[in-house]
Amino acid sequence: ANAEVFDLKPGMAVAWPLHAPHRIENQGSFNVSLSCDYQTWRSRMTNGAHYANGVLRRWGAPVLPADRAPMAARAALWGASLGLRRLGLVRTRLESYERAFELGDEPPPPDKALISPLAMR
Repeated sequence: ANAEVFDLKPGMAVAWPLHAPHRIENQGSFNVSLSCDYQTWRSRMTNGAHYANGVLRRWGAPVLPADRAPMAARAALWGASLGLRRLGLVRTRLESYERAFELGDEPPPPDKALISPLAMR
């Protein structure tokens, strides 16, 4: 209910804090998104805690939200996430996502370019 809406034009971008809720809606045209991030040990532990919590939740175990867990608990969950990833217990769901577009062989005309030339400067 408190969402902010941004109508972006070619060459524009928007950013939000790590792990903040967000939703992208394409309005009838192809969209290219670029995700950039950097990691600190603190954010790495938080990411690992989110991953481990997701696995534990699927197994029916109670979890403490990563952002409220003490740093020692996040570190333990991060360590668990490394083992869980290595064991391959969680399968990726990327293959199950259905693509709703087809890429063409020809580049778009200049007036329909995906990136504004001004953004390239």
